[in-house]
Amino acid sequence: MAQLLIRRLDDEVKEHLRSRAKAHGVSMEEEARAILEKEVRRPKGLGSQIADQFRHIDWGDEELTPLPRQTIEPIDFD
Repeated sequence: MAQLLIRRLDDEVKEHLRSRAKAHGVSMEEEARAILEKEVRRPKGLGSQIADQFRHIDWGDEELTPLPRQTIEPIDFD
């Protein structure tokens, strides 16, 4: 398995990690490992998945043409 050394970690972040580890009854290393695994393995949202599908297309630098007779109104929640 790989190892990772993190330098220049903010003291406040380290204390939060220590508190989380204590609350979960694990070492700081195990808590950091769990946080990293959860974050890295989190599935992407739908928007990110769609963007990934079209990322390879060169859309150029042209501005999008506004649709005719389209106005943008604020949403009324009342």
